[in-house]
Amino acid sequence: YPGISKKQATKIINLLLDKNNNEIEEKINFFLSALKKIKKCSICSYYANEENCKICNSHSREKKLMIVENIAQIQKYEEWKIFNGKYYKIPQLFTKKFERINSNLDFSFLIEYIENFDEIILALSPTPEGIMSANFIFDTIKKEKPKTNISKLAIGVPIGSHLDYMDQLTMSYA
Repeated sequence: YPGISKKQATKIINLLLDKNNNEIEEKINFFLSALKKIKKCSICSYYANEENCKICNSHSREKKLMIVENIAQIQKYEEWKIFNGKYYKIPQLFTKKFERINSNLDFSFLIEYIENFDEIILALSPTPEGIMSANFIFDTIKKEKPKTNISKLAIGVPIGSHLDYMDQLTMSYA
């Protein structure tokens, strides 16, 4: 599973094998119940109790939109308190293998949504896939809304790294 190492997966399996079936069933039912109550925001895909999350519903946030690749990045920015705008999670990163398929993704919602913001920040990981995705999104926005103020993460984020593993200082400089 993405984000779970072989060592972590082994620990999880061993933990489950040490429990009796009733305990495992109880835990599974607890997680299923919790998952049914948690929704994804219809705008940014962050966790929500309603149709939209508290971030997207907030009127006190800056008129900045940060485009991210996953929910963990939203959690980090919120934890670090270095960004007070709103977020948009892209459906997926582009890959060389599926570049033609991905270029057919519908960005019409994003193009309309960005009209509500003074600045758009592309905060995708500086991996080949992230760079390719950021460039495509940048070009798409500039084509549709040429006067849009767009910036990308730059200083302090090494090529080939993932934002999920960045520290607060590095990201605040970026």
